[in-house]
Amino acid sequence: LVPKHILACMARRVAAGIWLLERTGIFGYCPINGHKVFIWTLTFLCYTGYYLTRKPFSVVKSVLCPYCRNRSLLNDNYSNNTVTGWAPFDGTNGETLLGAMDYSLLFAYAVGTYVSGFIADKVNTRYFLTFGMLGCALSSILMGVAYFANIHHVSYFIVVQIMGGLMQSTGWPTLIAVMTAWFGKQRRGLIMGVWSTNVFVGSILGTLIPAIWATPNAPWGWSFITPALVLLVISLMTSLLLLPDPRAIGLESPLGVSTSTLSSPSTAGVSLVVSLNATEGS
Repeated sequence: LVPKHILACMARRVAAGIWLLERTGIFGYCPINGHKVFIWTLTFLCYTGYYLTRKPFSVVKSVLCPYCRNRSLLNDNYSNNTVTGWAPFDGTNGETLLGAMDYSLLFAYAVGTYVSGFIADKVNTRYFLTFGMLGCALSSILMGVAYFANIHHVSYFIVVQIMGGLMQSTGWPTLIAVMTAWFGKQRRGLIMGVWSTNVFVGSILGTLIPAIWATPNAPWGWSFITPALVLLVISLMTSLLLLPDPRAIGLESPLGVSTSTLSSPSTAGVSLVVSLNATEGS
């Protein structure tokens, strides 16, 4: 007989990567805990990747406006041309423009988080997360392109920041929905406490990597593009390997199963699996 989690994969049409992993039997000895460890690790990488593309702008500020921290150097360095920033941030209103960049991202993030939380409950979270990470990567790449394309229009940077804030907002509520579906309330404090360290890991890596190019006269565009490339790899892994709900492969949900949830986007097809297993047992 075909194991019920393989039948579930066939009925649900889960991601290709998950179907292949199930076929190899890698989760065969301990299917529930094995899948939980796998999902925990993958979602940890996801939010770490989100933060990788959120931090570079804070690091590159010192290159865009080298005088913002020490305004007394502005006139001397301008006259001697010893240090150059990046227009329009290198002028006397550089701090104001950088502040506007931060406000744009934070406002878009705040609004987007509310909207993303609503959408995450309505759609397949694997698709939504992949979309969000691709959007974050694109916005980060566009920020880096400004260096290589010699773009100096503040409106361009503001629009890209707003796009980045909206895309960043897809991460937290969607990943929390996935974690809740897999872990429920059991030991939630410990599991989520350790899982939430992805913020610090992402912040550290999101500072160290961009800092390589965040020096005077260095190609700071790579400070944005490099983290974006890493996030693109993580988004590919997510699209191939993320399993939003254990019920999609016939495993018991920590939240319980009800007839009202079987028709949701993350659990569609489970009813077919149930009927297949009932036929086997008769």
